[in-house]
Amino acid sequence: MSDESGNVTIPWCTHSSACRGRHCATLAFLFLSVAVVACSKGGSGSGSSAPAGMAPPRASAWGVAVTDKNAFVGKGVRLCVLDITPLPARPKPVVIAKLDAAMGGNSNANILSIALVDNMLYAGSDNGFVVIMDVTNPASPLLLGVFQAAGAVYEIAPRGSTLYVADAEQGLEVVNVTNPKAPTSIGSYTSPDVTYGMTVTGNTAYLAANKSGLLIIDVSNPAAPALLGKYDTPGSVFGVALAGTTAYVTDDTAGLQIIDATDSKNPAFLGSATIPGLAHRVAVAGTTAYVAADSAGLQIVDVSNPKSPALLSSFLLSGIAFGIAVAPPLAFVADRPGGLACVDVTDPVHPKSHGPY
Repeated sequence: MSDESGNVTIPWCTHSSACRGRHCATLAFLFLSVAVVACSKGGSGSGSSAPAGMAPPRASAWGVAVTDKNAFVGKGVRLCVLDITPLPARPKPVVIAKLDAAMGGNSNANILSIALVDNMLYAGSDNGFVVIMDVTNPASPLLLGVFQAAGAVYEIAPRGSTLYVADAEQGLEVVNVTNPKAPTSIGSYTSPDVTYGMTVTGNTAYLAANKSGLLIIDVSNPAAPALLGKYDTPGSVFGVALAGTTAYVTDDTAGLQIIDATDSKNPAFLGSATIPGLAHRVAVAGTTAYVAADSAGLQIVDVSNPKSPALLSSFLLSGIAFGIAVAPPLAFVADRPGGLACVDVTDPVHPKSHGPY
């Protein structure tokens, strides 16, 4: 169906409440409009599952993902697609599409997480919806299906036909997306605390489980994920990135913690870096870690020696840094309540703004 403005309306599932939107091709009440627009006009947002002190204001920017050609950022319920070629030579990215997704009929939801693999995009919201899209043509994304998790979706990790979901209520949820039009839950692991982040490599998932620390989960049997080991950090774990067998953990007030996960059953401390602000998300490129640190903006850390990481520089943003993606020489930061901050990190000691968008 289309409204008078030309937006495409996809009706909400009319099945019983037990369906929970899991197995229907029309699983969300999504208003999709694709146009060349400015994301600064973003939709409204008032999330309900944010960490303490992080209740999302109107049109908050939380999640971001990038390819070599495009950046995808969530702002409230709006997914904005930007052409980032050929940055940083060009003055600014160009917005080529927007999609307003009132997930589950809730126009006040926030897109918290975005993940890409090949031409598939997965966007998760604070009211538990995961939207699956084909972005073969980034200027005209195609909705394929929707899955509803038990709680807020803070992180998504697609691996082949399996989607791993960091669910604030459930912990880890494993979803079969062989048919993206009908995603199906096939397994779960209940975390002892809220799961704010995750990464997956091979048959192992690493969960950022707030005050329960870093949890290492065996997912070789997706139907029955099992705890392998854990590491209790001094703070509250919000995010994790993996480089080889080294886990980089954002630990809120305790900064960046670096953990040797070679032995999944007995992870061991390597080093830590004290940084300004609250460490929320981390991305690692080469020997450099990039930390989204709340009101302290972007923090850049030299991790060439994991036992002795060193802060290289701090770069303040206009808002609150939460999501981060790095495509050297650029770092893209979801800077709530604003939009996307683009930072040139060619020289990590002297980063410079490439503009807020």
